[in-house]
Amino acid sequence: MVDMADVLPDEGQRWKLIAGCDVNQRWSPAIVETGGQLRGFFCEVAAAWSDVLGRRDGVRVKPGWWRRPMADFAGQVDRYCHHCGIPLRIEGSLDAAAVDTVSTSTEPIARAAGRKTAVVTADAKHCRELTDYLKVRGVVPCGYLSLGPDDAGP
Repeated sequence: MVDMADVLPDEGQRWKLIAGCDVNQRWSPAIVETGGQLRGFFCEVAAAWSDVLGRRDGVRVKPGWWRRPMADFAGQVDRYCHHCGIPLRIEGSLDAAAVDTVSTSTEPIARAAGRKTAVVTADAKHCRELTDYLKVRGVVPCGYLSLGPDDAGP
């Protein structure tokens, strides 16, 4: 639950990270029920944030909805990607730890749900890829977030 805008104020650097987001590149879209209707999201994390924030958005689900061009999902990208921590690839904790990794603006959401929190800052440890659970792509171990010219993107 890290808001990337809390950790990385530069919008240009955020766009570079968003372009290589592991979830968008390697995972799938999602369909959720919102207000009794099925709604589609280009990203399952965006769908989860929509739910957490109590929003009733997403595109109307009809046959082939996932084939729509990304331009049709631009509102979702603008609304959720800049406030998602996944592109930062911050090292998290296992679910068994019962701790949510958060930033300053998302900490109140986690605390309201009764969760323990660990607030991260720009010097948080990060990984080169978050979705290689089976280690088939040779993930580089986690290190510290550095957004110099060589590290601003994937």
